This record gives sequence, C-alpha cells and structure tokens, in this order.
Amino acid sequence: MKGKILGVATEQLAGAITGDDGKRYRYDAAEWRGERAASVGASVDFDVEGGVARDVYPAVGGFAGVGASATSVEALARSPGGERVISLFRNTLALPVALVVLVAFFLPALSSPVKTVSQFGLDKVVASTGLNLDEAEVGRRRLADLERDIARFRTEAAHRGAEAPDGVYGYGNVGNRLESLEEQRSEIRKGLGAVDFLKTVNTALILRFTALIAAAWLIWQTWTGAALRPWELAAGAAAILAGGLTFLLKSAILGLLSAMNPMGEAAAAQMDSLVSIGIGPWLLLAAGVILIASGLGLVRNPLGRA
Repeated sequence: MKGKILGVATEQLAGAITGDDGKRYRYDAAEWRGERAASVGASVDFDVEGGVARDVYPAVGGFAGVGASATSVEALARSPGGERVISLFRNTLALPVALVVLVAFFLPALSSPVKTVSQFGLDKVVASTGLNLDEAEVGRRRLADLERDIARFRTEAAHRGAEAPDGVYGYGNVGNRLESLEEQRSEIRKGLGAVDFLKTVNTALILRFTALIAAAWLIWQTWTGAALRPWELAAGAAAILAGGLTFLLKSAILGLLSAMNPMGEAAAAQMDSLVSIGIGPWLLLAAGVILIASGLGLVRNPLGRA
C-alpha cells in the first residue's frame, strides 16, 4: 500500500502513516527501510499486518526534493530563455551592471545614528535635519538692510574720514562700524549661499531617478538585442549623476550647518563624523564608470568568449 508519513517514528515512539485508503497506520522505527531518515510528508510504500505498517519503504520520488529542484534548475538553464539569460550575463556587461544599478537604489545611501535612507529616501533628509530653508528670506532682508547701512557709512567715511565718531550708534568710529557691518554681510552671504546650494541640490535630486529608468531600459535593450553602446553611455552617466548627488547633498547640508551654527566648521566636522555615505552611491559610481567604459569599448565582460 502507498501512503504518506504523518509522524516520524523514533526509538521511543511509534510513527504514523496515512494510507491511500484513508486509514492511519502505526509503524515502528525498526520497520523503516529507507537509507535516509524518514520525514513528515514523504511518500512511502508499506505492507499492513494486523493494522500495523510493516516494511516501510520510501516511494520512488518520495525523497527527491533536492534532486528534483536541481533537475528543475538545470532544465530551466537549458531552456531557450535560460540559455539566453546566461548568454547575456556572459557576453555583455550591460545586463549585470544595470542590475547592480537597480539594486544600489535599495541599499543605504546616507547613514546616521538616527536614520539610514536609500536613494528613495534622500528627499526626506533635509526635512529630518530640522533645517528650515524658508528662513533664508529673513537673511535676505537683513542683507538688504546691511547693504544700505554700508553704503551710508562709506559715504560718511569719504566725507568725514574713517576716524570720525560714529554718530548713528553713538560709540566707536565710522571705520570700525563699517568693518563690522562688512563682516556681518560676509557671514550672511555665506549662509545664503549655503542655503541656495542646498536648495539646488535638493531640487536636483529628482534627476537621480533617471539612473533607475536608464538601467531598466538598458536591460530591455539588452534582452531585445538592440545596439547597446549608446544606452550604456546614457545609463552610465545617469548612474554617476545619481551617486554624485548623494555626495553633493551631504556636502550641502554640512556647508549650511557650518554657515549657520555658531561653532561653524567645528559643528560641520562633528556632523561629518556622524553622517556617512552608504554603499549604494559607491556602487552607482562604480557601475556608471564601468558602463561608460563598456560603451566606449574599453572593457568587456571577462566571462565572454575571446
């Protein structure tokens, strides 16, 4: 009779088999005739004596799970589609490197003790830092006021001399006041420049998705057998852009912190030690360089035929 093992027998406990007739049969470990240990769900062939299973053998194919899987993989590899995929992996760099670009988008891009984001989360980084870019308008108004004050004190210095008493603030001289105002203007300009740079990078982050689109298109072009070199160059440039934007974003954030924090460069250095570039951007840069080199005919897949 044929059936399946419900419970594996041990030296202390009997096992159970459900037969094709719908009945359950007990069997002892001594009745197992297989070369390998029995397992729940395995198909078996057995005799029945007095309601007890005897001479329990594994049915043909009952323990072929690993072998069947290996056979299935081998059959898949030998199928026309499987052979084509293997050929593309061996004879081109476009397919494997484009897949690296896709994977890189899901890997860490920026990491900090508080948060780690992939390429998909880079646009949320500025918000998570607590930097309010809209406050730049206050700085611009302050800069306009300083420009007017500087122009007035320069006129006064030209007429009365730099050593003349400061009649506006009531202490110091015109030259010292002018120097102080120019230092303030320099600091505000530095801060506004950092804000503008961060805004530009934050806006440009949308361009990183061109690498995702270009890589997917390159995979399709590879599969259809189209000319690859132009698309390798395009996908490579897009991947380098995506990776480079991550570095620019970190630099822009550190620059703004340096400009706005009283501790200046010390605060930026501390932040730099806490925020690190993840593996994703590095893979994008490497993949971009390889794709461009492949598109220019400088490198080829080492697995390809000579």
